[in-house]
Amino acid sequence: MAFRKRRSDGRSNLKTVLYISYDGMTDPLGQSQVIPYLTGLAKRGHSITVLSCEKRHNFALLHERCESVFADSGIEWHHVPYSKRPPVLSTYLDLARMRRLGKKLHARKQFDIVHCRTILSVLVGHSLARPSGAKPRAKPGAQLGAKLIFDMRGFWADERVEGSLWNLSNPIYRGLYKYFKRKERQFFREADLVVTLTQRAKEFIQSPSCVAKGAEEITTEIAPENAAEIARNITVVPCCVDTDHFSPESVDPEIVSRHRQVLGLASDTFVLMYLGSLGTRYMLGEMMRFFAVVRREDPGARFLIVTRGDPALIRSAASDAEVDPSAVSIVSSTYEEIPNLIALADAAVFFIKTGVSGKAVSPTKQAELLAMGVRVVCNAGIGDCDEILGGSGAGIIVDAMTEDAFLDAATRLRAPDGLSGDRIRQIALDGLSLESGIARYHDAWESL
Repeated sequence: MAFRKRRSDGRSNLKTVLYISYDGMTDPLGQSQVIPYLTGLAKRGHSITVLSCEKRHNFALLHERCESVFADSGIEWHHVPYSKRPPVLSTYLDLARMRRLGKKLHARKQFDIVHCRTILSVLVGHSLARPSGAKPRAKPGAQLGAKLIFDMRGFWADERVEGSLWNLSNPIYRGLYKYFKRKERQFFREADLVVTLTQRAKEFIQSPSCVAKGAEEITTEIAPENAAEIARNITVVPCCVDTDHFSPESVDPEIVSRHRQVLGLASDTFVLMYLGSLGTRYMLGEMMRFFAVVRREDPGARFLIVTRGDPALIRSAASDAEVDPSAVSIVSSTYEEIPNLIALADAAVFFIKTGVSGKAVSPTKQAELLAMGVRVVCNAGIGDCDEILGGSGAGIIVDAMTEDAFLDAATRLRAPDGLSGDRIRQIALDGLSLESGIARYHDAWESL
């Protein structure tokens, strides 16, 4: 077991941690939302082993870089290959491989904490944190074995339903939904610590009437348990951002100028940006309709969409909204290059489907845009965005997907009395910086 420093009272304050992620370290989220946290926690003295499931294409491109970063930070990295087919069974087999490898690692290192990112990962880590077949413990910490962290990220089963990936009229998906909602409730009860992305999700979990409430009436079949037995220990860690990387000072003016030339943007062109993935819960059609209203007010406005998503979906949405295709630019970018593209934007937009899953959403793009001093337009009901954006003046909250609401937001967006870029950036520095996220995880690990 790795040597751990001691507090002045003689208790160990640094941990040996197995971090399990079904998302790959070579995936975009692994690059931006996992590795920076883990390297920061390793610098604080924790001994970390990572177990992940890697997609072959991403792994081929980035595994050497990840191995180098982890080696420099003293982090041990183990992985299994991700498989996509056949549906459902492939995921089961992936998790079985991860569970076998996790047990071998735990037998060798005897981890203090098993930190599981998402519900799929906790299906792996739960077996390492308690003896097989053990009854639920009376209180966190009452059993032998590693402490269990359920870093839920979101209401995963509800995301599948609300994103139209699972149709509950299909008995297979209906069964899967019921299974994962039961497992979710079990992990809320048995984990030593639950991590959510938003305060709104925390309050929802702890509400007796909402613990097992989900996307459809089907969940009335899953009676919620007493709130006192659910998720005693919850901490909130929003999606944070490296404010050194996402900083106006990190921007290269020559590269920005070159982007303007390639995209045909004049220095006075109003540029609305969308940043990130598309599909499922992201409301591309509504965002394009909003841009149509912006362009009606300013015929020279341009919509810059930075994504790895399918350009055909974007072109179709532009056609449906009667937007001139020449007003929409689609760019695929690396993580390193994104700040130079954000520097082109005068404002940004994201509309995300709300519902049960929306309560737990903390968009990474929100932190990245605010850190760059860019004002954001979003719809109401997305995690804590109403408070972070609307409450601070750093953004505009759209209450309805209507022409009138879009026009009001577009008018307010162009008003000269908005926050300055420096003041918008300060909001990210105060509560959404990578350093603040690392500190919250460090305190959470030390508390167990």
